[in-house]
Amino acid sequence: MSAKMKIISCSALLLTLVVLPIGTASAVELRQSLFDRELQKIRYDVAGRSAGEQPYLAFTDEDDDVMLLDLAQAEAPPPEYKSPGRAFLYSLVVPGLGQFYYGSRIKPFLFLAVEAVGWKYALQYHADGEDITAEFRAFNNEHWLRDVYSDYLLTAYGTLQPDTLEASADRKGYTHTLPEARDQQYYEMTGKYNQFAWGWDDATLNDMDWEIFKQSNPSDWDFRILSDKSTPVSANRLEYEGMRDAANQEYSKSMKFVFGIMANHLISAFEAYFVTKGHNKKLRYEQEFAQLKVDARLRSYSSWQDTPYVTFTYTF
Repeated sequence: MSAKMKIISCSALLLTLVVLPIGTASAVELRQSLFDRELQKIRYDVAGRSAGEQPYLAFTDEDDDVMLLDLAQAEAPPPEYKSPGRAFLYSLVVPGLGQFYYGSRIKPFLFLAVEAVGWKYALQYHADGEDITAEFRAFNNEHWLRDVYSDYLLTAYGTLQPDTLEASADRKGYTHTLPEARDQQYYEMTGKYNQFAWGWDDATLNDMDWEIFKQSNPSDWDFRILSDKSTPVSANRLEYEGMRDAANQEYSKSMKFVFGIMANHLISAFEAYFVTKGHNKKLRYEQEFAQLKVDARLRSYSSWQDTPYVTFTYTF
């Protein structure tokens, strides 16, 4: 090898040892493809033979196969590698599936058991709420009378539509318009607001039902429900509101279990993600002694793989 070539080789080695990639998990290198390696090898060997010299390095096909196998094993993850992202998505969709993916055989059943119990009670409480809802709606249909309520409005306000009353004082106590359809709003209004109290079939005020109360008060202003004192009492209304409250409690219990199910998905997903990452760190190809990794290779500068190339990587 000429003096110029030796200087180039030594300079390349010094430059490689001095300029170290600091603070990265792995060094970034430009590796030659198999085609480039073979082409460079042939170029050096032909150049050596034309000068009457022996080839610098002689390789057999078997050596090449071993080197290619080592390179493939270094660049590809080992069979034990598990994808944290895939484990996260698996458990996010089906709790426990990510745990099964990374190799656990107990945790999947635990997460699935929590999922099954959550859905069992969520559906059960929802069904109980639906049953009570059906009961209080039937109770409302039997004991709340739209005709009596309409008569109250006509007597107290002279109209069934509050928008026809111009002055706000004339609309006092008339704040809600009852829907025509018996929907959720209909069943809520008739029990919740005092405006609809005279519609209950057992409503009384000062021990008088609607017909008697209407005959005893000549002024329409006296009929309006403006305070607790002017609100008729009804045992059926109180029972109805208790049924509605019971139904809402069942729905609330169901939603708590739904939130628990969602939490189970998230906990399972993050557990699978972090455990999988920890699993990968224990693999041989990721192990580092004192956070320092040394990678030694041969590079071709003046002849085929004539210069050692060492990379030090320190991970903070």
